[in-house]
Amino acid sequence: MAMLQLSILDKMHTATFDTISASLHQEYPSKLRSIYVRFPKQLAETFGLYPNRLYRVKKYPYGLPDAGKAYYEAYSATSTQIGFERSKSDPCLFIRIILDKDIRTYCWIHVDDTFVASTHKEELERFQTQMSSYYPITAMRQLIWAYP
Repeated sequence: MAMLQLSILDKMHTATFDTISASLHQEYPSKLRSIYVRFPKQLAETFGLYPNRLYRVKKYPYGLPDAGKAYYEAYSATSTQIGFERSKSDPCLFIRIILDKDIRTYCWIHVDDTFVASTHKEELERFQTQMSSYYPITAMRQLIWAYP
């Protein structure tokens, strides 16, 4: 809420997007105990798999307790790599400030949803381009506020 209020007060450009199948982008570590699944017959046949065979999980399946943490760690590393710093007060808030151009961009993540606010509209597009090169994301939806 604080970031939303800040973006409204500062008349920032804002947008949201969703990472598609976020948990499936992280490899399940081989050092952890392996997980095996057997698919129901109809589902297995739909995907050309054998219904009675066990399959080892190679990616974090949605709902696995560590799936969200694995995605967050990857997202955090990606954000840092593209020039953001993680906030000291909120680990889900990432900040990029370019002082000489008076640009401030804030990125807040909640599970697989991202809210971005920037003083410059071009920064939203830059962020979308950069993040979409790492993760498949839904089209960024720009939020429009009516300022008095």
